[in-house]
Amino acid sequence: MKVDKNLVAFITGSSSGFGWQVASDLLAIGARCYLTDLSEKSIEFVQKYGPTQCIFRKLDISDEQGVKEAIEDCATQFGYISVVVNSAGIA
Repeated sequence: MKVDKNLVAFITGSSSGFGWQVASDLLAIGARCYLTDLSEKSIEFVQKYGPTQCIFRKLDISDEQGVKEAIEDCATQFGYISVVVNSAGIA
């Protein structure tokens, strides 16, 4: 898989730990990221990179319908999804 500005990543647990680091690394190389978490800390990425490169959605991954809606929204906003990074967990 080529990791560049054409990559679209859907990331759960993006407000801390592994999810935060993956989002940070991907955004820094120009990839587009759809970030989800219960915590809204990932909004910092949206403020830094803007809504054309980064979207945040508050999401509880135990809410199946909410997850479906978020995936559909990601595909609508960016046109497709290249990779899913599931890093949500309980601290």
